[in-house]
Amino acid sequence: SLVQVDKNLFKRAFELNIINDAQVAMLNGFFDNPDETMKQFRKFGKEHISVAEMEKEMKLVSISDIELQEVEWLWYPYIPFGKITIIQGDPGEGKTTLGLRLAAACSNGHGFPGMEERPPISVIYQTAEDGLGDTVKPRLMEAEANENLIFNISEDTDVLTLKDERIEAAIKATNAKLMIFDPIQGYVGEDTDINRANEIRTV
Repeated sequence: SLVQVDKNLFKRAFELNIINDAQVAMLNGFFDNPDETMKQFRKFGKEHISVAEMEKEMKLVSISDIELQEVEWLWYPYIPFGKITIIQGDPGEGKTTLGLRLAAACSNGHGFPGMEERPPISVIYQTAEDGLGDTVKPRLMEAEANENLIFNISEDTDVLTLKDERIEAAIKATNAKLMIFDPIQGYVGEDTDINRANEIRTV
């Protein structure tokens, strides 16, 4: 029946956490009265949710419809634009030094050996290990960085994670072409297990 369909949609919405516990309690009180249940459900739905939100839409894409895209490189063949690049190494092997030198080279337009010549670009540099004033800035100065083009999202009041909306906002505000997290595992968030693929994928 229509009543049963709507009740199933309501249950589905609850499973997807679209309706909170207080609203569940409110609607449950009307289940013995189908007409009132329908009225309250539709009222809530118009104000807060839609059927489309309740049911995940399946979208199939044929590979034949996918347009080929050429990879653009910051530093061929090591660092492409628009991708995640991991610098891996044992402690003390110079990962942070490489990251800072890369940030400096991109900010002043000098580039690395083999890097295509390009104008200076903005860089966002986040560190979970070193102080900005006593470690990061002196090392950037030593590398002749353009300090006006290297930015940091302040974490004085709120710790930054990879799910943080401030990342997208900072990229747009600075037009940054490179963002460095040192180390990246310091930014996955305390509720995410980096060793679980099903959790890290959402990050």
